[in-house]
Amino acid sequence: MRIPNLWRWSAGAALVIVLSWSEAMGAQAFYEFPPHGESRDDVAFACRRHVPAGTPPDLGWRQRVLTDRELLQITACDPELSPSIARHILSKLNARAPYYIDEDIKAGRPIKVPNSFEAYKKWTPLKGYLAELKTVPQFILISKDLHFIGWYENGKMVGDSYICIGKEDAWTKAGLYTVKNKDADHVSRSYRNADGVWAPMPYALRIYDHVWVHAGDIERGNCSHGCINLPLMPARDLFTWAKVGTPVLVVDSLRDIGPILAQDGARRLLFAEPFDPHRDGER
Repeated sequence: MRIPNLWRWSAGAALVIVLSWSEAMGAQAFYEFPPHGESRDDVAFACRRHVPAGTPPDLGWRQRVLTDRELLQITACDPELSPSIARHILSKLNARAPYYIDEDIKAGRPIKVPNSFEAYKKWTPLKGYLAELKTVPQFILISKDLHFIGWYENGKMVGDSYICIGKEDAWTKAGLYTVKNKDADHVSRSYRNADGVWAPMPYALRIYDHVWVHAGDIERGNCSHGCINLPLMPARDLFTWAKVGTPVLVVDSLRDIGPILAQDGARRLLFAEPFDPHRDGER
């Protein structure tokens, strides 16, 4: 056997032994990042094994500089966390499109970075279930402070996304609305894009006045003239799912959900029985 082949065989066998031993020990990937303030060139990225079973997920994060090297090492620790998935996690946490995340990384700008990317695989800041809505077929929730949107069927979340809302707080008004119109190829009549043409607003749902939920560029959590911007694919999914008349609740904070849904006006809108022409003897 040639020496190079022997070396490759030995390395492969050693890797199998290590992985088998780790699996037998109940290993779980855990990611450590350089402490804030330390040189990222002097601090090695660690992929630690043997996290005790039952340890709660670490959903903490720090505002710091992240490197491309770290993203590659995350993938080495957990193949399910490809660099693109890791960037998607960063986008959700920072309410910032992946291409802006790339710019931040290359420029060495601090961003919100999870303590453990593993813990953020299925993370959402919204509630996965709203018991108050268990009899409501469709419902859209928009949280202004979290820069997040979620859509629900009978109280259970079926989709979510990070979003961009108005640059000024009052530009996207809190309140309970409904989907007034749907327009897959909507174009703004008020604002032009960087090329000077009327701004396209694909997969648009109008909820009040000239405010729409639609696909758009998300530079940061507050970047629009009042509309709610989503990434393209979630916007398409939401557009396909929603119907004219679907309730839309925009809240300043998640703690406002309960009090708003308890109001008589909200209950009449959300829980009104559909008109049945055959009821009460009408034929």
